[in-house]
Amino acid sequence: AEYMGLVTITEGDVNSKLLLTTETSIISFTVESGKDGVNLLAGDHLGEVTLRRFSKELALVHSAAAKFHKNRVNSVVPVGSDQTKSLFASASFDRNIILGSSQPSPTQLNLYKFKQRISQLGSNMVDKDYIFCLGDQSNVVQVLKVVQAEVGYSLQEICNVRGHEGYVTSSAFCYKAPGLLVTSSDDLTVKIWEIANIRNVKATNKKKKNKNKKKTQA
Repeated sequence: AEYMGLVTITEGDVNSKLLLTTETSIISFTVESGKDGVNLLAGDHLGEVTLRRFSKELALVHSAAAKFHKNRVNSVVPVGSDQTKSLFASASFDRNIILGSSQPSPTQLNLYKFKQRISQLGSNMVDKDYIFCLGDQSNVVQVLKVVQAEVGYSLQEICNVRGHEGYVTSSAFCYKAPGLLVTSSDDLTVKIWEIANIRNVKATNKKKKNKNKKKTQA
């Protein structure tokens, strides 16, 4: 994707800034504002994550891109409480979550393999160490936490939110109460979950008994 220009668009009483035009389709994006300006992260249908850094006056300061996924980037979100690293997470139908840093350019720090295609990834805007991952056509939402590892950062599984009878269609953390996760489903329900009270961390796989095996006589 190539930056094509920053212009002011005026139509009637509407004024807006054109921050990004690309040669590929943008699937997801996130915008963060800080004391130095605005950061825009965008994911496209080719698996590329693009960073655009702007000043307070929305003048382009830095531009970079990197291809992390083999399929389209369905979600890209800011994560982590370490503001100096500018961490982000991106997710794709290739079943991978990339944990990366946008300083100074998009760089992969770690990779988390998911069991199915990922349709949505979201971060807790109050405590960005916590993120949720929603699989495509799944009734389970996985909650993960960004933790500091021996080298860099990694993702730790916190719990699996189960309870919908149909596919989960969307999910979000509650801004006013960051410990709450809200989910909607095609089972015609919207549910609120208190993450701290969910204790079903990843269960160990138990060996299943072979029902076809003949019983041996004592």
